[in-house]
Amino acid sequence: MQTLCDLFVSASVKEVIMWFTIAWAAIMGCFILYDRFKDKLLSAENANNQDETARRSLLARVGLGGAIAIVMNADGRPTKAELEEAKNFLKTHFERNEQLEILHHIKRVLALRHPNTKYYLNQLNLFYDYNKRLVIVNMLYGVASFNGGITPDEWRLLGDMMDLLHISATDQEAMRQHYHTRIGSARYTATDTINTSPSGMSRCYAILGLRKGASIDEVKQNYRKLAKQYHPDRLAGESDQEKISEYTRRFREINEAYEEILEVLG
Repeated sequence: MQTLCDLFVSASVKEVIMWFTIAWAAIMGCFILYDRFKDKLLSAENANNQDETARRSLLARVGLGGAIAIVMNADGRPTKAELEEAKNFLKTHFERNEQLEILHHIKRVLALRHPNTKYYLNQLNLFYDYNKRLVIVNMLYGVASFNGGITPDEWRLLGDMMDLLHISATDQEAMRQHYHTRIGSARYTATDTINTSPSGMSRCYAILGLRKGASIDEVKQNYRKLAKQYHPDRLAGESDQEKISEYTRRFREINEAYEEILEVLG
């Protein structure tokens, strides 16, 4: 009887040792396999993360193009001067290929009858942080300020867009006050037709510091120089109201002259 018990215990110990050995071998095998393939696994994970980031970045560019187009078309009269303002922003913040992509989206959304504002702004919310969204809002106000100022419809649209971009009430008010002071809220009306008479065009060229007949490249070059010189942002912290009024008047005058020349020259 004792011999049978010894055999039973011995068999059980051997079985335990066998299963322990198998388990240990399996664990070590997993470590070896992980060590061998971890780089590939991590690379695949990084690739997935990069793909997702690239996808969100693409959608953000779609959203930015859509937002710009919606503001340009808010008064039913998108202009080349507004587009130039948007281009200046894009040149500062995006690579060349990204600029062209966003410009393509602007053109596409301008052709839409009822673009979905919420969709485009949601793409910006998903990709850009709060401070970057503030920069974008500032640019949209700059685009809207052309055509003689920001119209009532544009004020309302920009307010709705800031809500959709989750801009705080304090920052919204600060943005409104800034542009109300710097740009003004003059309203474009259908009676503000382009003056294409010889004397009117000569005045437009003179405002840009050119003689009538200057090339389109000269017009653009002088416009950029003067627009930068009299841009309201240069007056940040300025307390001289007379100077502010003069710069605001000159800035509008320069943009209107530039827009009229472009309308004629195409």
